[in-house]
Amino acid sequence: MAVTGKSKYAPSTVAINVGVGSLILFSILPLIWTAYTSVRPEIEIVKHPTGLMFGNLGFEAYREVWKYTDFPHLLGNSVIVSMMTMVMSLTLGTFAGYALSRANFGGKQGILLFYMLVRVIPGVLLLIPIYIMMMKLNLLDTKFGLALAYTTFTLPAAIWLMKGFFD
Repeated sequence: MAVTGKSKYAPSTVAINVGVGSLILFSILPLIWTAYTSVRPEIEIVKHPTGLMFGNLGFEAYREVWKYTDFPHLLGNSVIVSMMTMVMSLTLGTFAGYALSRANFGGKQGILLFYMLVRVIPGVLLLIPIYIMMMKLNLLDTKFGLALAYTTFTLPAAIWLMKGFFD
């Protein structure tokens, strides 16, 4: 009995696999190159920026960043702000997503469309209004103010995801 269907090595299957593999390589290669360059000595990077020399690889640059800069403090600030943003987005997104999923009220589709349209607005257009609002609320140069600004950009996606979860 003959097996019908496409062969494992059909030209279309091979072409799709080669295309997907090329896209993956094209996407990952810059990350690999960045990691490789980060462990090369600075002199070798300046002398041979595109050279593949594996002789003097080391982690001196990482040690210098941790020892001679304020990187640990800055990393801690980033973790704190991202956690605050996550908590606010998930909390508000869960409540709004649940309400949009389970409650019956007029204009629900309009609200969902509004949230989708908000995602399309470039963030640069909101910089000045957010700055003015933060200035009036005395939240400039505070971690909470930064987390609140980030939440304005992440909340629509959180609402959409949580609504889908509750549906």
